[in-house]
Amino acid sequence: FGDTAKDAQAMFSSLIQMGMMSMGPNAPKMETADVAGAKLNTFRMPGMPPFLSMNWGFAGTRMLMGTDTARISSIMSNIAEGKAGGFLAGDFYKSMASKVRTSGAAMECYMNLESMMDLGMAGLQMAAAMKPDSPVDMAGIGRAIDVLGLRAMKGLAMVSGYENGQGYINSFMSVPEKERRGFSAMITEGGTVSLDKLALIPKDASTFSIGSFPDLGKLYVSIMDAVKAYDPKVHEMATAQIGQVQQALGIDIKGTLSAFGPEFT
Repeated sequence: FGDTAKDAQAMFSSLIQMGMMSMGPNAPKMETADVAGAKLNTFRMPGMPPFLSMNWGFAGTRMLMGTDTARISSIMSNIAEGKAGGFLAGDFYKSMASKVRTSGAAMECYMNLESMMDLGMAGLQMAAAMKPDSPVDMAGIGRAIDVLGLRAMKGLAMVSGYENGQGYINSFMSVPEKERRGFSAMITEGGTVSLDKLALIPKDASTFSIGSFPDLGKLYVSIMDAVKAYDPKVHEMATAQIGQVQQALGIDIKGTLSAFGPEFT
């Protein structure tokens, strides 16, 4: 935040306090710790482990947020001591940053999608353990994820900046070809758009978008395959209900979805 760090910290603290007051007795417990001269704030719901907490704090002019208390604390200490390393020295950052335009970028955003998937599954497993009579089948969710190929999506990088009088956004998603299946295979099928579509844009338009996307009918098939992997009986019921809807409306959902694209302007 540069010179505005103190103002940003005060504003964020006020918003947090207002939010907690509005939640009343249901507000999460807040803990505060001193880390290398800075204040680390932690929100933790009763009974939740450290990796499901929400942590935030300022290290100099930098605002840090994360779900792992120990990791955020370590990063804050390293920044205060002027140590290099951490995320910027990791293989994930290096591999993702090499695919986007980082030089001169005003903002860089990196998401480790594998870690996010693991965190989400851990949360679901914990919720299921707290309610033994829950109808959710965790093994079935795992099978559905495998069919959709969601674990093939390893990471996402996005940078933005301003250069030579023009703003730019550059992004990259890591989806190894050998691991693509279902949804993750479908999202990589969009082709290069034809610039002759520019002729469709009015000269006085302030903004416009041109893009491509894959066969949306395949998305429908992927979702239904995932439902079948989760529970064949649920798939059977869903198929019957969808069939009734299609008959009543006189449409074929898969065919209708496939009719869109593959480009939009």
